[in-house]
Amino acid sequence: MPSKCHGMAEDHEQASMSFISSLEIRLTTMAKQENRSRPTSREPGQKQANLCVKVPLELRQWWSAHSKLQGITLTEVIIEALTERFGKPGGQ
Repeated sequence: MPSKCHGMAEDHEQASMSFISSLEIRLTTMAKQENRSRPTSREPGQKQANLCVKVPLELRQWWSAHSKLQGITLTEVIIEALTERFGKPGGQ
């Protein structure tokens, strides 16, 4: 028999996922309506590489929702943060 705690955790997870899904739909709609221009994170002719970072799921969902609210991708946010912190090769 599943423990009471386990059942509560599942209920909380389902409620969170439902909330996140509806929030993501609304945020995506808002971002599309905003349709603002922003600098591209990819320069033509450059090879691309993956960057994988393990983070808590709750933070990932939070950041994803907020990036959609602002109409920007997490890739763009990560590139901006790393560039601000470390700069670009050759002092660009």
